[in-house]
Amino acid sequence: MKKKHSLSQKDELVPFKMALNTLCLVLLLLTVFLPYWLKIQNSQEHFHMGIWKSFLLKAVQALMGSAILTGILALVNIFLLLISAVNDRTFFFLSSALCSFVTALLGLFGQSIFMVITNTSTLANIDFLYFDWAFYLGWCTYVLYLLNGSLILVRKHSTRVKPARQSTDKSMQECKSMST
Repeated sequence: MKKKHSLSQKDELVPFKMALNTLCLVLLLLTVFLPYWLKIQNSQEHFHMGIWKSFLLKAVQALMGSAILTGILALVNIFLLLISAVNDRTFFFLSSALCSFVTALLGLFGQSIFMVITNTSTLANIDFLYFDWAFYLGWCTYVLYLLNGSLILVRKHSTRVKPARQSTDKSMQECKSMST
C-alpha cells in the first residue's frame, strides 16, 4: 500500500511554489483582460485598447486563452502537491514545470504577434501609439512563469541528486589497478 508523502519529507517549498504560481496566474489574468495594452492618442482624444477590442487580434486572443488554461493547469498540479493528494509526485512536479514554461512561451509569442500587428497596421488619424502598462506587465509575468518553472525543476531534481564521490573514487582505483 502506497503511503502519502508529508510536506516535510519531500519538498518544503511547495507552499512557496503555490504562492508564486498563484501570483503568476493573477498577473496573467490582469494582463489578458485589462484594456491597457495600447494608449492611442490623436489630436482630440486618447483612449486605451486591450486585445479584446479588435478583430485583428484573434490569434493573440487564442494564444492568451491557451496561456490561461496552461497556467491554471500548472496551479492545479502544484495545489495537488500541496495537499499531498497524489502519490506520483514526480509527474506533478514535471507537469507543473512544463505548464509554466508553455504558459510563458504562449504569452511571449502572443505579445510578439501583438507587437507586429500594431506596428504594421495603419491606423488613420493617430498621432501617438504607446504600449501601455498591462502590456509590460505581461512581459514581467512571463519572466515570472519561466522562473517558477525553473524553480520547480531545480528544487525537485536537486533533492534527488546524491553525491557519487565514493563510487567514482572506487572506479578510478579499479582502473588504476587494471592498468598496472
